[in-house]
Amino acid sequence: MSRRAGLTLLDLLLALTLLAVILTTIYWVFANHERSVEAASESRDTYGQGRLILDRLARDIAGAWLPAKTKSNDSFSYLFNGQDNRLDFTTSALLSPDIAPGLELVEVGYRTIENEEDDDFTLVRRQDRTPDGEIKEGGSKIILTRALNSFEISYINQLGQEMSSWQAKKSSELPHAVKISLTLTSTPDRKETFTTVIALPLSWPKLKTIAIPAGWENLL
Repeated sequence: MSRRAGLTLLDLLLALTLLAVILTTIYWVFANHERSVEAASESRDTYGQGRLILDRLARDIAGAWLPAKTKSNDSFSYLFNGQDNRLDFTTSALLSPDIAPGLELVEVGYRTIENEEDDDFTLVRRQDRTPDGEIKEGGSKIILTRALNSFEISYINQLGQEMSSWQAKKSSELPHAVKISLTLTSTPDRKETFTTVIALPLSWPKLKTIAIPAGWENLL
């Protein structure tokens, strides 16, 4: 009488082991694919955020304004206070789209604040519709990003020299260009750096006369 073929306990254990290896491999492939997709998505979001921040900076800085007349004791008129990680100035670039077109001057400031929960910084933009001699207070603030790893500003003079600060109240003129470099944290082990050089039209060749808004004559 012949014995019927069947699976032994060893065969079953081998089959289960092989199945476990196959399932583990499939899970590993899909998990890595998901992480790759997520990383690509985060990188794309960071890239878009970086470009938007640089675009806002470019609009503000390109509209930087100084009066044509020299008046060294007027702190408002000569507001362009630039440091290596902070910038406060007067510009004709308005953020609010509901304001009627035309020349209006606003006080704008960019600064960084340390985050309490991580090693990154928060980049803040301040806009004051009533410019005055107080360059660090007033107006409204918006947060541009909380994932700022570094923010560097330098100023290029008419000789092409790069400087770490610029005080228009002392020089009575604007820099010819401003160089911005910012790095955003995309993931804990990945960072994206964005760099641009922004020309200031009112500094070429030096300062150009610009019409003053009605009612502002006494300030200048």
